[in-house]
Amino acid sequence: MEHHRHVQNLETAARRMKRKNEEFRESAVLKDVIERKSAERFRTLCSDIDAQENQIVMLETAVQNLRTETASFSELLYVTMSAKDPEGGSSFVHEFLPQVCFQRRVHEKYAWEYWISSHLFHGFENAFFGLPHLDMFNAVSNPERYRADCFLAFQEMSTKSSSTDEMAQTMLQCSRFREFCRTKFLQVIPSCLEHVLFGTFYHSCAIIAHGKFPSNVHHIFHRFLVVAKAVWILHKLAWSFEPPARIIWATPAMHYDGAIMESVMASEDLEKTNDLGKVAFVIAPGFCVRNTIVRRSQVYLISDIANVKFSGDVEESQMSAASSIHTMAQVSTIQRVTT
Repeated sequence: MEHHRHVQNLETAARRMKRKNEEFRESAVLKDVIERKSAERFRTLCSDIDAQENQIVMLETAVQNLRTETASFSELLYVTMSAKDPEGGSSFVHEFLPQVCFQRRVHEKYAWEYWISSHLFHGFENAFFGLPHLDMFNAVSNPERYRADCFLAFQEMSTKSSSTDEMAQTMLQCSRFREFCRTKFLQVIPSCLEHVLFGTFYHSCAIIAHGKFPSNVHHIFHRFLVVAKAVWILHKLAWSFEPPARIIWATPAMHYDGAIMESVMASEDLEKTNDLGKVAFVIAPGFCVRNTIVRRSQVYLISDIANVKFSGDVEESQMSAASSIHTMAQVSTIQRVTT
């Protein structure tokens, strides 16, 4: 009897040992699964971080490319206007920036950059630049897919040449880009400028009356298309972020802040005072992704508040001046279509 109990105890102990071994193996397997999943999550996280960093680098490059193209285009407009009608060019600048007294006349080229950027970036915060008759369904109903579509559109157009033939083909294939270029051209080059720059109303007449771009384009018009393309692909890239990359505008008359601004002024162009200067106008907006500033705003500074003829709110003054230019352009546009 005692021998029988001893055997039972041994069998019970063996079963306990077996269960413990099974539990240990299960625990080891579970631990291994957890470690593998953790490693996979870590690799995925690293991959996501690398992708985000690459995307931010792309944004920096796209912003710099746009600024380079805008500066080149504004320089072309400034030189062309100065050669054909020096006083007319200055008068046009003072129409939309009446409160600014430039340190040097050559600094008016920065005003041209302001004029171009203020129009091209208008509506940037909207998924489709605020252009009419464009489908917002995908952007609202499936934002993840819309972000992916934006990134693919950015990649596709970035690889295309900016030659005249390639630009014409791109506009033929992409109606939204064509509408964007049409709208922005009529804003950036109003009739009061077109006749001076081109000598005719040929380009805007073709755009307005026929809804298409002329086959034989002026080199200034081609340079405009290059800048428009740079803005378009930057907008696509910005909207591929979650949340979309935001533009940063510095407020006129505010003190210079190196954290969000970069000055285009050489130090000798500012009077030697303890004040770094105040913002006269923004030449190009900055960009931020979430809470990270990717590029600072480019600003034109004045060393003393007395150098700016402020009358009420500066932004309202600039908007009013720009509005008067728009009105003049619209009236001339109507006249060109009806004649």
